[in-house]
Amino acid sequence: KSGTTRVVVLREETLADMEMADKLEEYLNAQLQQITPSPTLEVLRYPKGEATSKRSAQLRKLFDGGKSTKVFIPSNSEPFVSDLLGQLNSMNVLKKADSIEIYGMSRWLKMRNLDLAQLGALKITLFSPFYVDYQSQSVCDFVDNYRSLYRCEPTQFAFQGYDIVKYFVGAICRYGTNFHICLPRYNVPLMQNCFDFHAISDLGSYESRAVYLLRYDLEQGLIPLE
Repeated sequence: KSGTTRVVVLREETLADMEMADKLEEYLNAQLQQITPSPTLEVLRYPKGEATSKRSAQLRKLFDGGKSTKVFIPSNSEPFVSDLLGQLNSMNVLKKADSIEIYGMSRWLKMRNLDLAQLGALKITLFSPFYVDYQSQSVCDFVDNYRSLYRCEPTQFAFQGYDIVKYFVGAICRYGTNFHICLPRYNVPLMQNCFDFHAISDLGSYESRAVYLLRYDLEQGLIPLE
């Protein structure tokens, strides 16, 4: 993004998150090379199980100078994320982190001991493949119909099942058995998913690049960003 002068990745060296963190660094490097002038990419690695407070000085140094900074935390480890957000929140209180934007994982919301107040205070943006807008008329109609039919509330899998059937059956009906060729230009409104399929190999493999960016607000909860 234009105007960003520094991009930082904060990662814990664990096998569980290594592949995700490595791919994120690879992706960021490729994207930053397309920006002129190219922002710098810095990576702060935390040894597994080490208290993040031991690297507080290095963390504060990353944000000296008031540069516009985007911070990515590719981790689903509750101890690491909770500890690190505590450090960042302390910096935010001291006005050391007021020029940064922090990006994390949607799974953080399921962490039992994570302080959600910190997510709101830091205005953290979460990446998520799913989002249900309960203010949408189509979602309200779906929920009402689901309740009438099954006498219970629709789960994430109910929304997902509806979306998958609507998307792929609709694609087959519209384009036939070779529908995959047309997926990059096929768009239909869905309940919780957003699909943007692109070919990733000559063997017919496709992947969706779509993702929701959700900002956590203490009063309104998750707010989708444009």
